Amino acid sequence: MNKLTCIAIDDEPLAHQIIVDYSAKVGFLDLVKSFTNPLEALTFLQTHLVDIVFIDIQMAEITGLNLVSLLPTSCKIIFTTAYKEYAVEAYNLNAIDYLLKPFSFERFLQAILKVSVESSKPKITQAHDEQEEKHTTLYVKTDKKIVALATQNLFYIQGLKDYVILMSTNGKLIARESIKHLEEMLGEEKFMRIHKSYIISLQHIDFIEGNFLQISGSKIPIGSSYKQALLLKLNDKIIGKR
Repeated sequence: MNKLTCIAIDDEPLAHQIIVDYSAKVGFLDLVKSFTNPLEALTFLQTHLVDIVFIDIQMAEITGLNLVSLLPTSCKIIFTTAYKEYAVEAYNLNAIDYLLKPFSFERFLQAILKVSVESSKPKITQAHDEQEEKHTTLYVKTDKKIVALATQNLFYIQGLKDYVILMSTNGKLIARESIKHLEEMLGEEKFMRIHKSYIISLQHIDFIEGNFLQISGSKIPIGSSYKQALLLKLNDKIIGKR
């Protein structure tokens, strides 16, 4: 796993120390410097490039939300705050994650892994295109038949103990398969895991409301650990969010 560099900006000494302590526990994370003064951090970033900036929102000199607009666009932003009401505005600024204080080390690590996955994504190559083409059709073995299912017609997949249910424009298919394997086959471009038991087609979402979304009349739960990733995925496509 590639090493990630970061800085922390927080004018609360206790919260600031938590970032320092958590960073020391992650072997692939290098906390280059930490700041209690956001303007000093801004000066530092004019001459030093880092992968991640942990930043508080409510600070004396300047708010984290205003500071982000002055930072290099290459920095991945993770907000750390006690105020949940700024979450939508933070995601509008393309933040990678939004950590509500007090947050656990596990939640901190989850945010870091999002950056790691984003940084390690390969550029689109011919081989990648061929792999995408390979899985535009699934061949589902069910009963005594093998049914061809175009992925563009697939609404969602529900994982059961040893089986999966595939719901599409052609109805329901049941196959002996793991939801994890199908998640790997379908990739992340048009499909997304939103619950331990559900993969959905992003293009077939009717609406999202609270912790549920609807596809083709079916109400599907959104797992709490998947919701932020879903909102980040859709962020650039949401209109009327200002």
